[in-house]
This record gives sequence, structure tokens and C-alpha cells, in this order.
Amino acid sequence: MTAWPAHPDVTHFSFLGSEDQLACPCCLCFTPTPKALDLLRIVEDLRVWWRAPIVLTSMTRCPEHNVEVDGKARSSHLITLAASRSGVDLVPSLQSPQIPARSLIPLAIERLAVRALRTPGVTGIGIYDDYLHLDNRPPKNSGRHYLWEDRTTFAQVDFLRRLRDYERNQ
Repeated sequence: MTAWPAHPDVTHFSFLGSEDQLACPCCLCFTPTPKALDLLRIVEDLRVWWRAPIVLTSMTRCPEHNVEVDGKARSSHLITLAASRSGVDLVPSLQSPQIPARSLIPLAIERLAVRALRTPGVTGIGIYDDYLHLDNRPPKNSGRHYLWEDRTTFAQVDFLRRLRDYERNQ
């Protein structure tokens, strides 16, 4: 199967012929809204900076699939909210020169989270055990990012606090 690029500015991610999950896995729905394409360009820029593969594990979900995966009622992945926001879950390769050799996935996720915090257009950053969530929901009135962490293992002590401190000092 031949890859179908997501957008001319997005060369590392495609709809078909790749392991990236841009469309909902159950119904293959995807609407290339401006918000979705903006987020794909952001992830493309992160991929170029990372200089190693990044796999997109979830971008678009229909309401039924969102329920199946225990997604939030107003998840940024929902196709029904695509006009106002878009979300993506990603897993970075450990082969990046941006992290020390033999690093564990939590360090890779944290390094990408810090980079995403500096990236215009990213308003939500969620840190999980084995993936990073980014989204571009409408920003908070304060201008700060939506930051959350849901990790059970390998959690870096106080990483979320340090990320918030870093944001305040920018």
C-alpha cells in the first residue's frame, strides 16, 4: 500500500501505508480541519527536531471508539470537536540524538514535552507512562498551557511541577 501524505508540509506522517493512526481505527474517519493540519505541522516540526521516528498512536476518534478506549467526553481526539481542537498521542523513538544513548521512554517523552511547551500552537500537554499527548484546544484565559500527568511507573519526581515552573519563567 502506498503512503498518502497528510499534507504537503508534513512529510513524515501519512494516512495509508504507515503505522501512524491519523484516522479512527474503527471507521477510518478523519477530517483534515485547519486545527488538525496545524497540529500535524507542529508534530512534523517536532519530528524534524527529534531526528528519529515518532509514531502517532491516536489522532481522530469517532464517539463510539472514544467510549471503547475510555476517552474523556470532550476529548481533543473526537471527530465531533475537530473544528475547535485536535489532539494526537505519540511515541518517540529512543534513537534520537536529542537524548542520551540507552535512555528509557520516560526521558524521551519528557524531552519532547519540554520542546512542545516552547512550540507555538500547542496548548495541551499530557504526559503518560509510554506516550505523550499534544493538543491545540482553545487556550486558557491566562495564556498558560493545559498540563497534566498520568504516570504510574518511571515517573520523574516533580517533573510536572518543573514543567510549570519552566512555563512561568518563559
